[in-house]
Amino acid sequence: MSQTAEILSFTDYRAYLNAHFQIAKRRNRRWSYGAWAKQLRLSSTSSLTKVLHGQRDAGPEITGKLVDYFEFDTQQSGYFRDLVQLSKLKHDARLSVLLMEKMERRHPDGAIRILSDDEFKLVSEWHYYAIRQLTRRKRFVESANWIAQQFRFRLSPTEAQNALQTLLRLGLLARDSRGRLRVATRVIDTSHGIANEALKRHHEQALLQTAEAVRTIDVSERSMVDSTLVMKLEDVPRAKEFLRNTIDEFEKLFEKDDGDSVFRFQLQLVPLTKNYSKKEEKNA
Repeated sequence: MSQTAEILSFTDYRAYLNAHFQIAKRRNRRWSYGAWAKQLRLSSTSSLTKVLHGQRDAGPEITGKLVDYFEFDTQQSGYFRDLVQLSKLKHDARLSVLLMEKMERRHPDGAIRILSDDEFKLVSEWHYYAIRQLTRRKRFVESANWIAQQFRFRLSPTEAQNALQTLLRLGLLARDSRGRLRVATRVIDTSHGIANEALKRHHEQALLQTAEAVRTIDVSERSMVDSTLVMKLEDVPRAKEFLRNTIDEFEKLFEKDDGDSVFRFQLQLVPLTKNYSKKEEKNA
């Protein structure tokens, strides 16, 4: 079967598989995970659904069957297999970067774009910017053990020390005339040349911490509000810009160099339903 989306435009193999499933479902309402698993000649549907839902990574057998199913050429097959391997390296930033560097050379038409090892860790790991902001707090102690103890979420002293060294190397922290750490003005440009994988990993961590905070942090110390509404797709870009501006205004009002604690402020706009097609509108 020929592919329904161009694999080289994806940076996540699960996103590609789910995009294919949605396209196939729109073409045939009877299409299901079970039907797909049968076409792949898998012994059970659960092995496929676990891969699609991120509960496990595709092993060699499923990967091979997916490559055959999509009838990938040599370049597409190599790119897809590399994306599977990249997912398995989720917890190793250095190996992820090395693999992506190879992917960029082997698949110049692919969507992968590379950051340096330091920049990838900075973007993908939640604690780097958190530690950078911690140095602005009213009381800050330059000790890896002290830093690790300040956070509600798991952070080892080794991770804290490595983050300090990386932030200094990248110029995001600097020392003042008395040798104390201070936030430097340099900004890492993430508008281009960035691997989407790094941002995805950062957002995954942020969402997991938000879910944990619902149970572990008292409501007097946090705020979580949401609204469910109907919107036009054409208004989404303007809505995203509005949210970015809201974050900028929030920072101007409430960020203080002598503050007491480091917070993460999140605004999320997530579609809950499938798009309403023109064809459905005509038949309504």
